[in-house]
Amino acid sequence: MASQYVATGHARLHVALIDMNGSLGRVDGSVGVVLDEPVVKVTASPAERLSSDKRLSRFASKFMETYGRVYADLRLPDTYPAHVGMGWTTQASLAVATVLAQVKGVRADVFQLAEAMGRGGASGIGVYAFAGAGSFIVDAGHKLGSQKRGFLPSDRSDAPVPPLVFAANLPPQWRFLVCIPKHSRKVYGAQEARFFKSNCPVPASDVERLSRVVLFKLIPSVIERDCDSFGDAVQMIQGLGFKKKEVEYQGKTVFELMAAGTRAGASGAGMSSFGPTVYFVAKSERKVKRVCDEVSDMCLTTHISKPYLGGKGLGNRLS
Repeated sequence: MASQYVATGHARLHVALIDMNGSLGRVDGSVGVVLDEPVVKVTASPAERLSSDKRLSRFASKFMETYGRVYADLRLPDTYPAHVGMGWTTQASLAVATVLAQVKGVRADVFQLAEAMGRGGASGIGVYAFAGAGSFIVDAGHKLGSQKRGFLPSDRSDAPVPPLVFAANLPPQWRFLVCIPKHSRKVYGAQEARFFKSNCPVPASDVERLSRVVLFKLIPSVIERDCDSFGDAVQMIQGLGFKKKEVEYQGKTVFELMAAGTRAGASGAGMSSFGPTVYFVAKSERKVKRVCDEVSDMCLTTHISKPYLGGKGLGNRLS
């Protein structure tokens, strides 16, 4: 019986791109949370030809540009929506690369596969999430000039995966309510690239304020396991820098949903990446269910998730 290879990627919440000003010679720099669910699960079995779920075919083609032709039956037994701000493209592409590498006998780590698949060119959160760095991740962005030529999303950038600054696991009792609001829009591809071009650079003062919030409030709240401080930091970030521009682009629907959830008792609320996904953090299952009850009528979908705690941990990968 032919072997079947399986790879799973976990959804991530992208809290912020830190420095979209670039005057110190670096851009990007990301903060993110990795969720236990939902997931992308990809399977591959050796075959006489390549057959693929149509949602995965472009990733198989990209893999073969570097590693050569591979014959496999490529399937997608579990997934979540693409282009909603939860990192589907990176998780799906790395899962495909992982199982095809196993079929072909390629020995490559996650970071080599990410380079081949063109991921990590803006944010490194998805790559480190797939590698199992932890459920809370901060990366250091890219050098302008030598690594990256400007303000670009991952799919328009050939920059390497950025260095890891901090990674830790969030407290297991914390819960995240993940919502896709009604009357929202998806932002990706050419539209996303235009947004980067027209909204960068952001004011240096916003980057300075955001950096202070991340370093002196968000990261300490993870270390000290303080959910209220974590949520407060997330709330502050929504009004700063590039994240402020992202939230404003989604408009009234997202603002009203975040406000409703915090009134219902969430420790904090944010929008993941370009949205439309909105998330709430709460101290417990009981509290997050109360929030869910209050906001569900404003949403197309809701999902309660734990932080992902199954990663092996990477320490500081600085090169």
